[in-house]
Amino acid sequence: MTTLDLVLDEATLLWEMSVQSPDPGRLEEAWRLSERARKICDRHGWRSQHAFVLGTGGLIARFLGRWEDARNCFEQQVKVARECGDPDQLGRALLNSIIFTIELKDFGKVAGLVDDARSILDQMRDSQMRARLAEILGGLPR
Repeated sequence: MTTLDLVLDEATLLWEMSVQSPDPGRLEEAWRLSERARKICDRHGWRSQHAFVLGTGGLIARFLGRWEDARNCFEQQVKVARECGDPDQLGRALLNSIIFTIELKDFGKVAGLVDDARSILDQMRDSQMRARLAEILGGLPR
């Protein structure tokens, strides 16, 4: 297990614990750990892992009410996932970004994200992620 795996696992565990039982201290620590994981990915050029770390950071920031940090994480996640060329990573990134952008009621931006998601849905290999994305897309107007 790499240092990145350990840091990201700890950040994810703290976030999940805080979702079940809100604890701002745990969320702040999860945010710091996600930032550390981002730096590790940058240092080693791990693009695919970086996309996942950005999504985790975005979710944590969202729960902390750090809307601008969350927006930045999700936008960067989409950008990095596109660069990786992995439809599963991109689908996960688009799903995060669509949900967050709907929360912000930025429907103009949602439309573009939805078009992107529909264009890659059939290319996704991760059946669970594909089903989650299809469920979200099915509930949105065409």
